[in-house]
Formats: sequence, C-alpha cells, structure tokens
Amino acid sequence: MNGLEATVKYTVAICTWNRSALLEDCIMSVAAQTEAPDHEILVLDNASTDRTRDVVAALGNRVPLLRHVFEPRLGLSHARNRVLREAEGDVVAFLDDDARADAGWLRSLDERFTLSGSAECVGGPIRLEWQRTPPSWFPPIGSLYFGELDLSKEARLLARHERPRGANFAVRRSTAQSLGGFRADLGRAGRSLLSGEDDDFLNRLQKAGLEVWWEPGASVSHLVTAERASLRWLLRRAWMQGRSEVRIERGADRGTRQECWEAALTDAKRAAKHAAQLWVRRARHQRRWADEGIFVSQKAGRAYGEAAAMFRRRYHVQA
Repeated sequence: MNGLEATVKYTVAICTWNRSALLEDCIMSVAAQTEAPDHEILVLDNASTDRTRDVVAALGNRVPLLRHVFEPRLGLSHARNRVLREAEGDVVAFLDDDARADAGWLRSLDERFTLSGSAECVGGPIRLEWQRTPPSWFPPIGSLYFGELDLSKEARLLARHERPRGANFAVRRSTAQSLGGFRADLGRAGRSLLSGEDDDFLNRLQKAGLEVWWEPGASVSHLVTAERASLRWLLRRAWMQGRSEVRIERGADRGTRQECWEAALTDAKRAAKHAAQLWVRRARHQRRWADEGIFVSQKAGRAYGEAAAMFRRRYHVQA
C-alpha cells in the first residue's frame, strides 16, 4: 500500500480521457492547496491515447504523492469505480480534468466533513471559466449543461432534490463502495455525452438516508472550451441529457411497454410543440431561439430514451 494508509486522509481523484493539454493545470491547482489535510492525487487515466501518462510522470518530482493508474475500460463510471478500489484515502474528492480547484478547496471540504460529523458527501460551487467570450446567443439555461452550480452562500444540509455536481464533490470511500459505486450504463464514454452517473449515485445515497452537505468554500472553476461553446454541442448535450434522465428514472426496471410508450409519446408531443414555437420565433430573438432549441433537444432525447427502453424490454436487449 506504499505506506500511505496510515497518513493519507483524502484522495483527490482526477478521471481523465485524452485531455493531456489541460491536465497539468488541474493537477497543479491541487498541489497549490493551502492548509490542506493529508492527501494524495490520483490521476485515473481512462484509456487515454495521448500524452496523459507522460504529463503525470513529468510532474512526479514536483508534486508529492501523485499517482497514475490506467483503466482500460472506456467510461467515466468505470474510471470512478476504479478510483474507489485504488484510493488510499478515507474520503475521495472527485475533480474534473478540465477544472481547477481554488486554493482553499480541500481545506473547506475537510472542515465540512469534520464540523458536520455525519456528512457522507460534500459538494461545492462550480463557476464557469470561458476559453473565449461567451457567444451573444448563449442562453442562461446553457450554463447548467456546462456544470455551473451555486446552491447557497451558507453551508447547509441539502434536501433530497438538491445535489452537487460530478465535477466537484467528495464522498466517504467506504460509503460509496457499500452503495455499489457508479452505474456503468451511465456516464461519459469517449465522445459520448451520456451523463447522470453522479446524479444516480447521489440519489441512491440520499434515498439511503445519508447526509449530503453543501460547502460554499469548496469552489472550483470549470473550463468551457471553444469547441463546446457552440449551439451544436449544446443541442447534443441536451439530447443526451434527456436519454440519461430516462435511464436514471427507469433504473434496473425499464418499465412496462405501456409505461414506456406513454412516456415516449408525452415527451415527443412536448418536443413537437416547442419545435413549432421555435419555428415561429426563429428570427425574433437569437438567445430565445437557442433556449427553445435546447428544450426541444432534451425532450426529444427523453422520447428516444423511452422508446429505446420499450424496445429493450420487448426484445430482452441489455442496455
């Protein structure tokens, strides 16, 4: 165990796939933490084919307790579950590879776990850092798809409908393992924008009666690259969000054929209605156009997801 078990309290986990150009900034933001508790930094390389391994090796002499682990099965949930097996810390703090932790991030997480006593999970704010100036058409709802989150200026216990985001949350490792970790049929895999592994996990955690806390001091910035600051990317992201929601809601039970059909029809009608409104408004207000387009794409994704669930149930196809 490399002698770490007695000293390391936290494992900062950075799951990454082909983001070597951004990885060093993320790692160094953790290395620059002030008054941080004992911790290690675990870079979970999820089948990367770029220079990820080289970047970690080059930083090895500058960053104490930095480790690299390679996971060959592509998928963020596979990466997160491998972290739970490999981590030396009692608490795993997940940080996206395109995020940067504020200087007091880890200290604030530790203070919240210590002060609350019964916290099993703690999350914090995520603010957006734009690689380029946001486009003029960018709608407010678009920020949600980039992970922006600020639930409160005060630390508090979160209600069942409130959850932190996967780019910035920490959980007790034993608790995460007892819940079975993250669902492998959810979460990003390569270029797929399927998501929801964090929502599903936190939903199960809260259903078990375990406490999820909000800590405003544990904040990070999340990079919005020029590639993602496009309407095409947002529509794809919304479409996959709709499909992800269906998988989360259905869980292991995909529902009866009738239930799936009715849900698919409802979402398809909503998508069609807003698509018609979108056509009428197409030349009136560019920002409203983008907002309506995102809504249509998400509802269409849900309709597709429900239809796919019905198909799987009918023909006994695994997800």
